[in-house]
Amino acid sequence: MYKGFNLANVIPHLSRDGWMSNPINIISKLFEYYITSEYSQSNTFRGYIASLKYDLENGKSISDKKDNITRSLKTLYERYFDIENVNVEVDLIKEDSIDIINMYVEVKFNNKTYTLNNNIKTTNNVIGDIEEAIAKIHIV
Repeated sequence: MYKGFNLANVIPHLSRDGWMSNPINIISKLFEYYITSEYSQSNTFRGYIASLKYDLENGKSISDKKDNITRSLKTLYERYFDIENVNVEVDLIKEDSIDIINMYVEVKFNNKTYTLNNNIKTTNNVIGDIEEAIAKIHIV
């Protein structure tokens, strides 16, 4: 549905911020939405909600989980930025029952490159501390 064009370079936000147009804020907020959203939170947009929890639960292996996360992040960011300007890399490391997910998102917009780098720890597909994960969002 969204392949081949970008939806907009603004993102709505239900706060005093209203419509966000700063690329750093958009990149950060999209990532925050991804790690906090539930795949089935909307019947209207079923199938279009990107959700880390869903991607983890539906991956049978480390490779599946990594592929799911990569695909969801690329699709999510390509809705707001041109397809050729979005790069996503994911590493997933398993340590006992803990998964460490390293996510790297690079977006080029108006001749500037923005990089988001974040790692999240999950136990049995559950994010340990969402507030900590959000606080660690860092964009250069």
